[in-house]
Amino acid sequence: MIQAALKAFQIGLVAGMRSMTAPALVSYKLSHLNGKLPADSKLHFLASPTATTVLGVMAGGELIGDKLPNASD
Repeated sequence: MIQAALKAFQIGLVAGMRSMTAPALVSYKLSHLNGKLPADSKLHFLASPTATTVLGVMAGGELIGDKLPNASD
């Protein structure tokens, strides 16, 4: 129970810093469960390698775009 709450807190902390990093990390973790996610789960699409790649690129683009000198504050 405490371990699940700690993991939820960590994802919330990451989501507060960068909006695309949390979905990218969740997708990465789900894609490495080796089929342990039920096929009828609503999160099943996040376990696909395509979703993991797209979310990772979006998270990287957000980070790079935020660090550019002409980015708004």
